[in-house]
Amino acid sequence: MINFKKGIFIPLILINSFGFIQPSKAEFSMPACPTSGTKTYSQLLALTEDANSFECLGTPEKYEITIYEMGLCTSSTSPITGSSGSKIWDKSTCVPTMSSGLNGTKVDLAPGNSTEKIAPLPSSDDRPSSGTYKYAYILISSEFNLKGSYELSDGTTYYSKQGNDAYGPFGDADKTLSSAQEHGEEVDNIGSGEGSWSVAGAAEMSSPFDMSGGKMSALLLNNCNHVTNSCNAISSKPSIQEDVSKLLAIFEPTNPISIKDETQGIEVQLVVKDGGYLIAGDSSDIEFFGSAPFRPKITAF
Repeated sequence: MINFKKGIFIPLILINSFGFIQPSKAEFSMPACPTSGTKTYSQLLALTEDANSFECLGTPEKYEITIYEMGLCTSSTSPITGSSGSKIWDKSTCVPTMSSGLNGTKVDLAPGNSTEKIAPLPSSDDRPSSGTYKYAYILISSEFNLKGSYELSDGTTYYSKQGNDAYGPFGDADKTLSSAQEHGEEVDNIGSGEGSWSVAGAAEMSSPFDMSGGKMSALLLNNCNHVTNSCNAISSKPSIQEDVSKLLAIFEPTNPISIKDETQGIEVQLVVKDGGYLIAGDSSDIEFFGSAPFRPKITAF
């Protein structure tokens, strides 16, 4: 058992009823990938509006992230505040339900890995007050460790391997390999393409995007020390954001989270099955793999 400050966290979920639902907003409208091995590449291209490019969301074989903190917020508005280009993380209405110190804790969210649990909420002043929480947050590293593959109907299989270009590390797609290799990725842009985590084209998401069970927003942070509550938002988009250190995800569940006097703990599930792995290509070939947002499910018990 991992000795976190408080809360309960389960990184692995294999729940069919919480499968991928295609987001309805323009910010994140990629389709789910067809079952691996069932489509030609021309059929994959037909899934998108642009015949010269292809993107879909699949299931990674590895999706390792470092988690620093999770918590709940009572405010009726998102803790990401401010105008476009100058947004900040306002933590004043939030209370941590889990903190893993400055070094964080690595977890692999990919299906097939063992489940880890964190202790339930304590009966102390550290416990979130009874009430209704409209938002939840999770602070993670901007660095991901991933692995995956995708097969066409003719048996051609594209495997991930480490790639690097002027923008940093990414998951290169290689059909000459016999198995998938791990690849690092540094999320330095909230936008589409390599080194990106979603879409909106800057360091902040322009508006929340719909996903199964609620909505999500995100903000990139630099010089972020969550223990002392001193984190700086990235308010511009240089070509390479070398100072990015963490990614803040804000989740607004469809049904607000209720903490009662008798509540013993909080179960957090971060789902990457059928949606956490970006598979993308040009007019003729799959070119690269990358991360896509996990989908939180939060339950008080």
